Amino acid sequence: MSLTLGLNTALSGLLTNQKGLDVISQNVVNVNTKGYVRKQMTPESRVVAGVGAGVQQGALTRNVDEGLMRDIRRQTSTQGALDATQTYYPRIQDLFGTVGQSTSISHQIEQMQAAFETLATQVNTPSFQSSVVQTAKDMTGQFNEMTYQLQNLRLEADRALQDTTEQINKQIGDIFDLNQKIVRNNAIGGDIGDLQDKRDNALTTLAKYMDIQYFERGDGSI
Repeated sequence: MSLTLGLNTALSGLLTNQKGLDVISQNVVNVNTKGYVRKQMTPESRVVAGVGAGVQQGALTRNVDEGLMRDIRRQTSTQGALDATQTYYPRIQDLFGTVGQSTSISHQIEQMQAAFETLATQVNTPSFQSSVVQTAKDMTGQFNEMTYQLQNLRLEADRALQDTTEQINKQIGDIFDLNQKIVRNNAIGGDIGDLQDKRDNALTTLAKYMDIQYFERGDGSI
């Protein structure tokens, strides 16, 4: 009996060390894999009928700072909002122009005002009348062009919203599926580290498109 116990004890050590080497190999191979989190296997003593029977694989933990991950996702959401506004606001500003530009709306209004003031001094002068009409046509044409460009930007933004919504739905669906797998594996004591990595990637991607808040439940889902 003692010989069998001794052999089983030795075998448990070999198997546990093999598992530890497997974990190390995975860490090395995935060192450049985006979203991969380093894993650490903690061995623990095995006791059978109150007698030490070697060692066994303990919990496989992920070396990740959840507080840091939350900060990263908050900043990712902020960056995503800034990127979205930067895509459209400068283009709208270009349409309106800046003070001092001859093509700006403010300059056109000033030109219109000056033309009317000049016409007011000599109402019956044909050249002044023509100048007012032409200035009005130029300003109207610019307003029409602005309206056309703004409508195009609106359509572009609508298409971007549709694409973004599809991406959001995809990430939420992936998170739901990963939650189910994590809960199942967690219930039977299976490895959930890689599934958690994928879920973290989905969360970070989701944070690019919208502000998110989340918490982990007791069964391992979020």
